[in-house]
Amino acid sequence: MRASLSSQILRKPLFLLARTWENLRLRPLCSSPLFKAAFENVAITTARWVHCENAKKLEQFREKNACHLAIDAAGELVYLAPSRVNLQLAQERAPDVRFAATREHASTATLVA
Repeated sequence: MRASLSSQILRKPLFLLARTWENLRLRPLCSSPLFKAAFENVAITTARWVHCENAKKLEQFREKNACHLAIDAAGELVYLAPSRVNLQLAQERAPDVRFAATREHASTATLVA
């Protein structure tokens, strides 16, 4: 079965975002010979993790920008900007929303005494 990357993005949350945006472009979707993948160009220039203290403002932002939003592998909301100008406009139109270029990877550690 052959599925294009753009159709996968439309059907389910984008779970392929890597630690850096460049890693996403360099790594294949699947290394198993059981799966066949086709690559297509997508109009995404940059990705930013989205945070907001006010739940109502965040929900308004999600409604207005639904076509540019995805969920990463950790379940975090990500804004996928087709251009730098688009990103700047989104930031200006939603001053209460914080756009982070990086995301901290924290994991639970067990201390052994």
